[in-house]
Amino acid sequence: AEYEEQKWERLRGNRDQLLQATDGVIVRAMEENLVVSNEVTEYRQELRDFPESVVNILEFDIQNDALWPIKPEVYFEV
Repeated sequence: AEYEEQKWERLRGNRDQLLQATDGVIVRAMEENLVVSNEVTEYRQELRDFPESVVNILEFDIQNDALWPIKPEVYFEV
């Protein structure tokens, strides 16, 4: 049970880091009156929802980037 909780904490920590990596996009958009792309908005929502999609945390490979939501390539609407 303790190991399982540690894996959940690690998953949420990784998720939080990925969200923080896009915080600058949101701040820049607010400061420069830019429109954040739908890809960024969807990515951030997917990250927030991500823990709910993990069926078995004990078998989930946190280090496997292919299992995580895909980081957007376009940050702002043109």
